[in-house]
Amino acid sequence: MPCQVCGRLYDEIIKLHRYNDPNWETDSAKWCTDHWQFAKCFMTTTSKTSNNSASETDATGLLGVIINGIFFQSYIQCLINPPYDTFSQAKKTRNDILHSSSQELTDMELTSYIQIMLSVLEDPNTLINDVAAKSATARLKQMMNDPFVITTTHETKVISNALNAIKEEREKSEERIRNLTEEKKQAIEEKTEECLARFQTDEKENSPEANADASSDADPHLHNLKTAQKDHESRLQAVEAKVDSMNANIGILKEQLATLKEAEKLHHERNSYLKCKQEFQQKLIHLYRKHFVYTSISPLKTGKLLQKYMKFMSILK
Repeated sequence: MPCQVCGRLYDEIIKLHRYNDPNWETDSAKWCTDHWQFAKCFMTTTSKTSNNSASETDATGLLGVIINGIFFQSYIQCLINPPYDTFSQAKKTRNDILHSSSQELTDMELTSYIQIMLSVLEDPNTLINDVAAKSATARLKQMMNDPFVITTTHETKVISNALNAIKEEREKSEERIRNLTEEKKQAIEEKTEECLARFQTDEKENSPEANADASSDADPHLHNLKTAQKDHESRLQAVEAKVDSMNANIGILKEQLATLKEAEKLHHERNSYLKCKQEFQQKLIHLYRKHFVYTSISPLKTGKLLQKYMKFMSILK
């Protein structure tokens, strides 16, 4: 891609981003040929090796593209106004569920979360007619109306999915912290070298020898030195502001990383408990079949035995 085109796209992406702060962990060489590399600029966190298609991107990434890309507003009726709009609330809901250490919700919380998701999937402009959105809407409404029983098998699968998602987010956060730390180091080094070079140049240009022919004694020399000092101070302030911004972002990412690690730890503990529970259930089933399941010689006793067995199996679930 020609440098002029790349530069123009770079400027346009910044303008199209809600906060003028795109994610540049994308392959810019494919911006004109792969629309998803363009979309990745509007995700909150990603890397060049991940989220390279819509199917590889989780709900947070997809919602991030819609929220951060102001061009999406024309395709949805909901007015995007983070954090108050439905799409931003859906993103927060997804993260709240994922990062929950207990993986537990009250009936009221479950209903509230499902209603938020339905509002997104039933947005009148586009999604309400989407086949996949219709299918997801039907399943969510069924969850609201039918008794929802979570078995040990279901819970194990949910925790496994949550652990995979947490691991991916943790790795992205760690990579982002490393990148920001390196950017901060480079910014400080570059500005330090630049200021030293300018200071040495100004020192030579404004030395008494260089100003020996000045009509006034020391006034021009002092004026030039003060001007150079102000210039250095403004440049230093710009560097400090950039470093402060990076430090703030690193601090936020470290807090998120700590939360993810804590959730990951608790999920692993819960997963270990569930595995022990499943093993115990299998042992009980084995013992029951070994010592209690047999063919009765009396047809009158068979029904009672079957009832007891079914009751026992329902308890294990």
